[in-house]
Amino acid sequence: MANATTLQPTLQDDAATTKILAKIKQLEANLAKCKEQTSCLSRKGSDQLLLELNQEHDRLARKRQDQCNSLLEDWQSYQQDQKKTRQADVAKRQIEFDRQLDVLDEEKRRNWVSHTQDTSEICDQLLHYLKHCSIDSTILTFPPNVLDQFWALQIQIPVLEAELPATIDTLTQLASKHRVGS
Repeated sequence: MANATTLQPTLQDDAATTKILAKIKQLEANLAKCKEQTSCLSRKGSDQLLLELNQEHDRLARKRQDQCNSLLEDWQSYQQDQKKTRQADVAKRQIEFDRQLDVLDEEKRRNWVSHTQDTSEICDQLLHYLKHCSIDSTILTFPPNVLDQFWALQIQIPVLEAELPATIDTLTQLASKHRVGS
């Protein structure tokens, strides 16, 4: 398992592996001495050294395989942790980007509409346009200057023909409210 700081896993020999390696070196040295001194050990002693050496190499191979499996598990855990961290960072950056984009969009919308017009004038223009426009389909389309006026009043733009009466009522109420307030 990866540790809490999610460091990249590395392969390190432990004390048991170091002991095995030391024993292998000792057995190899003993075997080399035995070959130099043919009278040192009998054939049986040489075979015994080779058998021990083979067993130690097998132990080392198993130990290395266990380390490899552990390292692989640690690596996969590390990758999952990194993936989650990066996804969280991307989500945070996306939220911040969307906020900045909304702020810029709002600033642009404010600059699109002439600030010299008063709210009641804009309402009257929109009412005139909505009452006298010809509708070819159930989905409405508006020229940019009309959209700018909706945005200036911060009124939801009608998309369907069925939304027109409610929008006209809202504009009428807003216009009368601003005429009375003036």
